Amino acid sequence: MRRSIAAGFASVAKGFLLHNHRLQLGNPGISPWIRAFSNYPRILRKSGLEFNEALELFTRMAHSYPLPSTVDFTTLLSVIAKMKRYDAVISLFEQMQILGISPLLYTYNVVLNCLCQSYQPCLASSFL
Repeated sequence: MRRSIAAGFASVAKGFLLHNHRLQLGNPGISPWIRAFSNYPRILRKSGLEFNEALELFTRMAHSYPLPSTVDFTTLLSVIAKMKRYDAVISLFEQMQILGISPLLYTYNVVLNCLCQSYQPCLASSFL
């Protein structure tokens, strides 16, 4: 519980400092530090999400600042994996690593399952 409170506080503080820095530069933007308006979880819970919409959502998430949490990215990968688009999950996972997003154990689980489902057990075993 304390860890999640500290992480939430750190996220808000980081965004607040970024917002103040933008104000000093004369570019307030749209106050991107307010995480309460993030609609990624709502979109991911949507039952009829199409593959193209999922890719567009990943692109929006990757270009947003601050970046959404690793949990949001992992949830999106899981949704795409349920669409049986295993190649896309592997590609998006690589893009996550390029963005510097640290994968969670569950993220690796989703990717390993996709590698196994796409008949790439050698590549899957290289993760272990």
